[in-house]
Amino acid sequence: LSSRGRWEEAIALYEEAESQFDPDRRQLGVLEDARFHTLLAWGEAELRAGDPQSAVEKADRALEIHGPSSASGRAAVMLRETALEAARVYVAALPARPDASIERTVPPGFIRELNDSLEADHWSRPPELVAMIGSRAIRRELRQRRLEGVVLGNRRAADVGHALEADLVAVLWIDRFSYEDLGRESPRQTTTSAGKPATYTLFEGERRLVARGAYRIVEVATGREIERGQAEVLEDAPLVRAHYSGDYRRLKLTDRERSWFDEARLSQVDRQLERSVARELAEGLAEEVYRELERSTP
Repeated sequence: LSSRGRWEEAIALYEEAESQFDPDRRQLGVLEDARFHTLLAWGEAELRAGDPQSAVEKADRALEIHGPSSASGRAAVMLRETALEAARVYVAALPARPDASIERTVPPGFIRELNDSLEADHWSRPPELVAMIGSRAIRRELRQRRLEGVVLGNRRAADVGHALEADLVAVLWIDRFSYEDLGRESPRQTTTSAGKPATYTLFEGERRLVARGAYRIVEVATGREIERGQAEVLEDAPLVRAHYSGDYRRLKLTDRERSWFDEARLSQVDRQLERSVARELAEGLAEEVYRELERSTP
């Protein structure tokens, strides 16, 4: 059966012999060896036929019989490595940039945090059949072409990918970044340092940040977009702030009340939100991109 390429039938017969008969230890070893070598030959045939992913699967099945440290298992390991290299797709993930329509509203620190997280936490841990081009090489190529800070179209992305010897290019950008305050305002009574009555407004609620990232996967050989998608993150943080039409420093306030006017504290709320949202968005984008890459891998 094996000689005629009827691999699955041959393996089924070996497994049937193991289950229906009561082979002794030596006979069991013979049957296991037969299954192993059938799977190995099947994987090699799949590799020659141009189906390396199937060859990897057959090598994995063979390694369940004889482990990678055994003399027989090493042949399966070699087949697996060869098939993986043939199946692996090389991808250049370009640094994320804000869309031109919202470029002025996206803080540079948010973009830095997003790209740092993508490079350190996600692009460095691709699926087995994906190889990510190093970020230094990508940035150097973009710098040489004077394309830093630009969301590339398909043709330019393919040109960059070709120079980097990539099969696919992932173009990422931010197309939504917005803050919203959710809560209520109420008047608060106090006096000025001169003893005159004064009223300021207190806001109590949450500060919400919504950020959305999008991506396109471009085939280098054709310059064609083959996939696209997006990921969105929403996060809230507690917020208390106060507003006074005059100089709040002339109001009689406790230390806690005075902190409600502190712009530095309010800015810190935003920075913490941006760092958290950037990391979550990096994770969401990476998951989506990897899912599409695995789906599009031949």
